Amino acid sequence: MKAHFFFYLFILFFISFTACLGTNVKNESLIPPSINNDSKDNYSSFRISEVNFSSIQNLGSGSIHTNTSFVAQIALLDKNVQEMLRHGSTIHGIIDFMPSRPKGWNMSVGPTLWIDHRDIDIYFSINETGRFVERYEIVVPGYLYRKERSNNNTCLLDRNGTAVLAFNASEIWFPKENTCS
Repeated sequence: MKAHFFFYLFILFFISFTACLGTNVKNESLIPPSINNDSKDNYSSFRISEVNFSSIQNLGSGSIHTNTSFVAQIALLDKNVQEMLRHGSTIHGIIDFMPSRPKGWNMSVGPTLWIDHRDIDIYFSINETGRFVERYEIVVPGYLYRKERSNNNTCLLDRNGTAVLAFNASEIWFPKENTCS
């Protein structure tokens, strides 16, 4: 009797194991959406599409209503975040960050993606409900970079006078041929 029990248990285990190996079901909620890149730099495009949303750390963001992966996914679909990653920026994680705001603005703190590019911290504030990046703030270490402002944008220059990063109210870009326009 015991031999039959173990035999049937073995058969049941074998069938279950084989069934698990044979199925290739993809859970669509776990697969990150693909990011459309206009870049011809295959390495950089690969780097963006391979970011694992669930690997991005929550560094103390108590303001997240959903979860860290969802907030990271929203941020990584933003064109400015994609541009930062294409140029080798590092994601530190999701934090609470209250950027400087004019009087009268809502002073609430929200989840923010923190990215570093050559010791320049860039904070992308995420609106979870609307599923978009509301704004970004760039914090520049004054001892490493200087700012050059024009009518339409701000350019960051390193100690050698080389243009490193440029931005305006809605866009971040990396200067070509040392010109920020």
